[in-house]
Amino acid sequence: FPVTITAKMRDDDRESSRARAQVQAMFDGERPYRDSDLIETGQGARSNLNFDEAGFLLESSMSGYVDLFANTDEFLRIRLRPNSFPAPQRMEFESKIGKAFTAMLRSWSSFFHKFLYCCHHFIADGVAVCFYPDHLDWRWHVAKLGDFYFPRHALADPGALELAGSYQKYLPSQLYAYIKNPEEARAVGWDPEAVKEALVATVNSSGNGRTNDWETIQEQLKNNDTYFDVTYKEITVGHLWAKEFSGSWSHYSFLDHSGTKKFLYKKEDKYPAKRPPFVVFAYGIGTNGYFHSIRGLGYKIYPHIQVSNRLRNQVVDSAMLSSSVMIQPADEQALADLSLTYYGPYAVLTPGNKVIERTIPNLSSNAMRYRDWE
Repeated sequence: FPVTITAKMRDDDRESSRARAQVQAMFDGERPYRDSDLIETGQGARSNLNFDEAGFLLESSMSGYVDLFANTDEFLRIRLRPNSFPAPQRMEFESKIGKAFTAMLRSWSSFFHKFLYCCHHFIADGVAVCFYPDHLDWRWHVAKLGDFYFPRHALADPGALELAGSYQKYLPSQLYAYIKNPEEARAVGWDPEAVKEALVATVNSSGNGRTNDWETIQEQLKNNDTYFDVTYKEITVGHLWAKEFSGSWSHYSFLDHSGTKKFLYKKEDKYPAKRPPFVVFAYGIGTNGYFHSIRGLGYKIYPHIQVSNRLRNQVVDSAMLSSSVMIQPADEQALADLSLTYYGPYAVLTPGNKVIERTIPNLSSNAMRYRDWE
């Protein structure tokens, strides 16, 4: 059953999900040491910074894609059949179609965000997926690993895939828009009754009192007059795409509830074989040819960034230590009475304390020689 299949793909991905979370934390600025661990071991004053080298490398890698977007006059070059039109007219049509296609993409308000989102996860994770929720709409959505799932041991060959799943979040108003006209919704594959039950359950879980009055809920959805916490309470919907023997793809949608047997949406042979429901951007084929062996920039630089952050923090601690005067009190009373009094060109330290002479390590010949500080 699609619910079980999609849930299994998600469960099988949990270990990989934890590894991706560590990499994402590095990009988000997570520090190399836990503050609580440093405090417990008496090292609370120790330098503990993430110098964001990983973020810099990611932005540098993405800069080429941004330039590609900004400096390209036409995203697509059209070539018509040589005998379709006379040469001058054919060249004119090709130019006009290319410009019209580029203008269409640039006029889509979400295009730049989706373009960068795809580039981000393609570079950082090694895999990004663009999929079409509606087979009649050219506008695509972007998903990263963790939102889009493949079976384990699936070859990194989109043509060989037979199953794929995803979990997406929808606002109640978005789901209602699909069944606003029940007859048309049924014709394209939606089950209005199942969607209504999902929307009623969302209202009942909002804490504003139970109601089974669909008419009242429908009126609120039409007027955008639903309760604040209901309007922004997202509904998780699972999707499964399955390849048929004919090569076409079927699409199933359902609530993310274990044991449910109802489809919110079901459309067999929805996507023709020549137009699959998703496009996978993969950074190579991984170490063994499977999707789950593909690694992006984040995985490859993770151990080096951890060492680099610790090394830089060590340099900061050494610099702080070398610029400080180290004093050793004889006892607790001497520590409590510690003071430094200036008499003209002289500085007098209170009795019971002495200055410790020490040799400061030459950072330029050990730690710093392994770093490019320019």
